[in-house]
Amino acid sequence: MTLSRKEIGLALKRMLIHLSIAVFAVLLWLLVAPGDVENPVPGRSSLTSGLFAAVWVLLLTGISRFVYRVQTQLRQIRLFKKIKACPIQFNYRDGGDLT
Repeated sequence: MTLSRKEIGLALKRMLIHLSIAVFAVLLWLLVAPGDVENPVPGRSSLTSGLFAAVWVLLLTGISRFVYRVQTQLRQIRLFKKIKACPIQFNYRDGGDLT
């Protein structure tokens, strides 16, 4: 269970990295997007639309990976708890050959 919790922590760290990169890209997009409407700079519109798409890709990828990993690890934790709670029975036979 400890390894599963560590994996959840790593997944959270990865999602926060994706989120921070996305926030940086949004800030960059906000700096680049408000261009001069009367005299547009060539390539600025493609850069702004590319940054906007990159933000969505980063956010959706980060969130989906996080949800998938957490779901997988929580499923393993539940399984480990069930195994831990199971009663153990030992059946011995007198004089029996184990081979």
